[in-house]
Amino acid sequence: MTKVSIPSGFSLHKVFEGHSETINRLEFSPDGRILASASFDGSIAWWEVNTGNLQQRLKSTSGYPRAIKFSHDGCWLAVGCSDKTIQLWREGQLAQVLVKHVGSVNTVGWSPDDRRLASGSE
Repeated sequence: MTKVSIPSGFSLHKVFEGHSETINRLEFSPDGRILASASFDGSIAWWEVNTGNLQQRLKSTSGYPRAIKFSHDGCWLAVGCSDKTIQLWREGQLAQVLVKHVGSVNTVGWSPDDRRLASGSE
């Protein structure tokens, strides 16, 4: 366990537990109501921020998630994976898998109008 000093004015709000391996990415939804956590256990968990309740668990098709990013409208979640793919999730359902990368996808980002997705890999 690591002891962390919290700056004045900040406090620990909730502890979200539920992954079996290390959490490697966190992302708030644009409205701040959902916190998505990606883990080396191959899953992405959706947590309700105010209650800490697990809303949904998305299972990566293969590999593990290395990058996650909500679209600005909050309808899509892009997931860059260690298996060289990008998974596009909509309303908790896998909608599409993009397969053009030659290495693990380390970063993803939406354009301001959510019409384009940029990504980077090893």
